[in-house]
Amino acid sequence: MFTTLSSELSWISDAVPNADITPIRLIADLPALKARIYRRDIDSGAGDQLRRTIQQLDQMRQSDQADTEVIDTSDQHVSGTCRCTRQSAQVCTGERALSLIL
Repeated sequence: MFTTLSSELSWISDAVPNADITPIRLIADLPALKARIYRRDIDSGAGDQLRRTIQQLDQMRQSDQADTEVIDTSDQHVSGTCRCTRQSAQVCTGERALSLIL
C-alpha cells in the first residue's frame, strides 16, 4: 500500500499526541517490484498493478520528507526487510518516539 506522510500525519498526530515521528519508507527497484507483482498477482490484474506501481514510484520520490529513512528491499527476503526495519525503528527511542513505516 502506498501512502504519504503528509496525507496521514494529521490523524497519526491526533492518535499519538506529541510523538516524535520518524518516517521509514520501504522501496524496491523496478525489476524486484515487477517480479513480486507477477508472483503475487497471477491473473490478468498484474499488468494493471504494475502500471499503478510505476505511477506510485514517482509519487513516492516526490513526497517524502528530507528526514525519511529509506530502506531498499530489492535484494532482500521478507525476513531481511523485517530485520532492517526493526533496526531502524530501534534508533527511535524515548517516551515520545514513533516510527512510521510508509
